[in-house]
Amino acid sequence: MTRRIFMNVKRGMTDDTAVCVFPWEKPLLEEIHGQNATVVTINEMCDTSGVARVEKVKFASRPLEDGGFTKADYAPDLRAQLEAMAEVPDDEDPLHNLDAEFGRMVEKYGMHPEVKATVVEKVYGNAMGFKQVAREMARNPRHPMITGELEDEEIPGEVPLAEMTMTELRAKARESGVEVKGKTRSEIEDALAQRS
Repeated sequence: MTRRIFMNVKRGMTDDTAVCVFPWEKPLLEEIHGQNATVVTINEMCDTSGVARVEKVKFASRPLEDGGFTKADYAPDLRAQLEAMAEVPDDEDPLHNLDAEFGRMVEKYGMHPEVKATVVEKVYGNAMGFKQVAREMARNPRHPMITGELEDEEIPGEVPLAEMTMTELRAKARESGVEVKGKTRSEIEDALAQRS
């Protein structure tokens, strides 16, 4: 089952917005906002240290058919609300239709400001590259692209070309100015090797 993650996006000195996104959107937000987009845990979001006062909110009582009223229940606490936001019901899980999810993200994140491609294409290459990474992230909630805990040997660009996924290889080629459209893996590797 897919779970959403929470991120803080700083857009200025006074704008620090919390967003709840699918894990594969993290690299897109980082591409757009750089170090101003950071993952936050539910524990960090529930931290109320320094808060002057926290009150429970009651739901309003509702009238019953017999003329009485229901007992007012309390609203879920912050942790319960955040947990509910992170859960993705199976019938709404984008893993069932990753082509539609790719299209949704292209529309949501738009064109890259510096490259003649969408933000999604800049990060993932194409829909096939995105599908591969999304499935990996869904299987592993501690995926390095989510946690940011990349080992030195896992940093894209330092991995040997033969060990890179096609998505990583294409991204490396684009960064190096190598045309990848219509080229096979070996052709891209050869072109990168010649540039080294």
